[in-house]
Amino acid sequence: MDASAPVLPPPAKPRNVCTSCGLDFNSIEGFDRHRTGTHAYLADETHPDGRRCRTIEELRVLGFVQDQHGRWYQPAAAGTVDWDAIRARRANAAA
Repeated sequence: MDASAPVLPPPAKPRNVCTSCGLDFNSIEGFDRHRTGTHAYLADETHPDGRRCRTIEELRVLGFVQDQHGRWYQPAAAGTVDWDAIRARRANAAA
């Protein structure tokens, strides 16, 4: 083994892979957000409003990015939890 070769992390196990488009998502919420359209039927020429996966461009517009394992996630959505408020409630409940 070459000492100068980079050490790569092992491949990550898929978490929430879409069987339609093949993209992997870091959370089930992200997976759900990547689907759009009417649930009653799939998108096609006669049903352009049918259920489908969003394009990569549409995902990026929604704020999705990929992590180091290639999984898609929304950093803004992940950062919406007010951890200070949760800690304060836990401290008050313990007192």
